Amino acid sequence: MSSPSAASNPDALASLANVEKQLGTTAALRGVSFEVGRGEVVALLGANGAGKTTAIEILLGLRRLDRGAVRLMGEAPHELTARKRIGVTPQDSSFPPNLRVREVIYFVRAHYTDPAATEETIERFGLEGIAGRRTGGLSGGERRRLAVALAFVGRPALMFLDEPTVGLDVTSRRAVWRQVRDYVASGGTLLLTTHYLEEAEALASRILVVDRGRIFFSGSVDSVRARIGVKRVSFSSQDLPSLPGIVEQTNNNGRFELTVRDSDAVVRALVASAIEFSDLTVANVAFEDAVITLLEESSDTGRRWNLIGRKHREFVGQTGDGLQHQLGTVPIERRERRIVTVTGPIDFVIGRDCHGQGQADDVAVERNRAAHIGNHEIRHDHFLIPPIA
Repeated sequence: MSSPSAASNPDALASLANVEKQLGTTAALRGVSFEVGRGEVVALLGANGAGKTTAIEILLGLRRLDRGAVRLMGEAPHELTARKRIGVTPQDSSFPPNLRVREVIYFVRAHYTDPAATEETIERFGLEGIAGRRTGGLSGGERRRLAVALAFVGRPALMFLDEPTVGLDVTSRRAVWRQVRDYVASGGTLLLTTHYLEEAEALASRILVVDRGRIFFSGSVDSVRARIGVKRVSFSSQDLPSLPGIVEQTNNNGRFELTVRDSDAVVRALVASAIEFSDLTVANVAFEDAVITLLEESSDTGRRWNLIGRKHREFVGQTGDGLQHQLGTVPIERRERRIVTVTGPIDFVIGRDCHGQGQADDVAVERNRAAHIGNHEIRHDHFLIPPIA
């Protein structure tokens, strides 16, 4: 099951080859193959339940695969020599509540051959203020910062960061990014999962999009944008002439923003139209929009993806037992009506801007009826919550 054939690239530090994994009645991984080469930062993107964490757990030897092959540092994942060369921040971390932060760092570093010093790690990750506190009294963000620091303390050749900055404020998130860049610049390799598209764009050298247990796309950040084959053309004018290949358009007080197939043809037609215009710009489509387009291509339930971009509104459903369920995100850049797919026994829906701009709406949704949200929201967007079965 874990033969050397799992890695065709001699520089691959981690690899899966045709891996399949069934979790109950769900096919968590369906023939997944990828490699993480030396010096790469590979970002796994996908919805909750797409298979990202399952893939990482198999690479770490925390789950057995059903079929296929897996290699970690050129060996089987359970080998001690492989494990001593990696660092991990899992999606969920817990610590002995009575141990102090400094003691946890000291304990973890003791498992490595050439670890960083405890005090060096505390200072590097800004943990001075909590180093003497018991972990049971830490906030969620403080626990997350500690979990990330522990991935670095062993000076690993390969790191796995599963949602490393979830729950962190913007300053702490950027601090983690700086540490990741320094680590990679010194020769490190990283496999990252994240729901923050800005994070993937800032850090990754390669993107893997996972959908329902399969690798749907693999390529660089630039190739993600190129895959959807559109660009943004914007200019100021009193009129919009007939232009070729417009996919989408908006007009904000005389500032036209066009999503187009062929930006050169559009600019030529704009000039030939002889209308007056100014401040012409041509740019690649935003990375977050490109990824979301890829995700919608990969699934007819694209509206349920919960990747958080800078300009997206997140919808959360809550059931009678108080449990919250992520329903998805929709762009707030466009003014057209958007549909949010709601499935399951949802009692009401909350619509809110992901970064706290604007007031959140709490809208009761009765069963078998539609609720209309958002007349007073940013840019007067309208969102329709369909009937709930």
